[in-house]
Amino acid sequence: MYDVLFITPSYHPTMVEEFGGTLLLATILKQKGLKVQIHRFFEADTKSGIDLFVEQTVKIILKKDPKIVSFYCRCDCFLANLMISRRLKELRPDIFIVFGGPQADIAAYDTLNEIPWVDFCCKGEGETTVYPLFSALLSGGDPTAVAGLCYRDADGKIRQNEPAELIADLDTLPFIDYSFIPDAALQHSLGQGTAATIEVGRGCPFNCAYCSSSRFWKRKFRMKSAKRIVDEMIYMNEQLGFTKFIFEHDLFTASKKKVFEFTKALKDSGKQFTWACSSRVDTLDEETIDEMASCGLRSVFLGVESGSDRMQKLMNKNLKKEDIIRTVTALGKRGIKMTASFIYALPEETEEDIEQTLQMAYKLRTLGAKVIQFHLCAIFDGTEYYYRYADKLSLSTAKTDVVGDFGVFECQDFIKEHKKLFSYCYEYKSDIRDRYILLGEYGTQTIAMYKKFMALMPEQFKNKKLTELVLEVIGMYNKPPEKSGAEIIKDYCHRYFTGETQTKMEAIFDFYIDQRKAVRDPDFFMDAKEYPIDINAVIAKKKLDDIPLQPTLVCFKKHGKKVAVVATPM
Repeated sequence: MYDVLFITPSYHPTMVEEFGGTLLLATILKQKGLKVQIHRFFEADTKSGIDLFVEQTVKIILKKDPKIVSFYCRCDCFLANLMISRRLKELRPDIFIVFGGPQADIAAYDTLNEIPWVDFCCKGEGETTVYPLFSALLSGGDPTAVAGLCYRDADGKIRQNEPAELIADLDTLPFIDYSFIPDAALQHSLGQGTAATIEVGRGCPFNCAYCSSSRFWKRKFRMKSAKRIVDEMIYMNEQLGFTKFIFEHDLFTASKKKVFEFTKALKDSGKQFTWACSSRVDTLDEETIDEMASCGLRSVFLGVESGSDRMQKLMNKNLKKEDIIRTVTALGKRGIKMTASFIYALPEETEEDIEQTLQMAYKLRTLGAKVIQFHLCAIFDGTEYYYRYADKLSLSTAKTDVVGDFGVFECQDFIKEHKKLFSYCYEYKSDIRDRYILLGEYGTQTIAMYKKFMALMPEQFKNKKLTELVLEVIGMYNKPPEKSGAEIIKDYCHRYFTGETQTKMEAIFDFYIDQRKAVRDPDFFMDAKEYPIDINAVIAKKKLDDIPLQPTLVCFKKHGKKVAVVATPM
């Protein structure tokens, strides 16, 4: 029997899907003497539909016999949490159901107003309120004075207490008890050489129109001290063996002073750790980039969101193109891996805005941003976009990877009944959204395609609009892709090129496909293969006109993970 069972939406046993907030709450309760465990989604079948998942999850929960079940709620798991808790309450009405996390915070009143089987929602940071609330529930006491609690009073009226003050000094939080980490997650991550996450701060001082973080954290930027961050890295290294870390913070580089304090502390420690963080391009300069790169920075996530000045203003992001180019150029020169993220199909967006976004994505790709992401706009409760367009939203039939779609299509009626709880499943309908709905699925491949075409046929493609190209690619399939990027490009060549150009282009991308297989497949084996063009010219990155129709015999020779190509003209 457990006093408290936390539920987290970890779909795979890996360290990057462990939730530091839940681990911290579990640590606090354990230190207070409560018997606590964490259940993760992957302990049940998430592949065979939500109904089976719910039944399996509830069965596992009941075997653990908890008195309180506390669900961590983000948008991507809120529906599943509601389905699990409903079934759990049907079978065990005596169990207290508590919702916490960002979605529970934003939708606290509406959740209790519309969902009778949820007993409490918690708003704000939980570290100072979790023990007073749970100890009162376990002892039969009165929890109604607990800060941040949303509850029903004796008359059934919903009451919302003021949230507790945000924790001013994050160093006062305890170190996480990593015995809560499942061995499968630990061994998988160590075996793959992947990173572990560490929370280094909270809050973002900006107020982007599409983001709800500013409401949750009240736009108050807080960082742990440099010493505390380094101590946690050392602690996790000594306890678990990790040397690679992902810093959990919306904007690690908001304060240049604090960044330099951290790098000095890490250098003084003598430890050789590598790390990744999230940033804004206008909070980075060459001095800061140099300092971070010299101290183990290997990867940066950049929320660029749009290449359009007009959209930058409308979404209240307010990045300048010159800052975007400058920062990405500086990071690329220093070999820092970059992910550049964009949002598309926002309510005010035009085709010209999307063209500028695609052009910016292409530019950043040429400057060294290895990962380009395109995310279909989702409108979240608590954001400026929600307040602008809440009354104009209709149920979406498209999947956005921002929140996922687990259970959404199976629970359409439930979502329709509770629109206030699921704004992110709704959309602002527009012609642009309809036409570009699959940009998120094909945008990255289109940028890669355009880069290849510009290298092979610059004169033919320099004036081609990227919006035209991406719509041509979408039009070939009109459904999410089932092929690799090189296969998509080959299909495009077959459809839109003719004669000698078609022969050459298809052969080039046939070669790229085979080369990719040779690199990625550990059991790859291929006899010598004939291509109708000079593959040595392809390897030398010559333009299409300089690649002759010369039959070539190619062998792929694999040496460990490396692949050598031997191309012999016939």
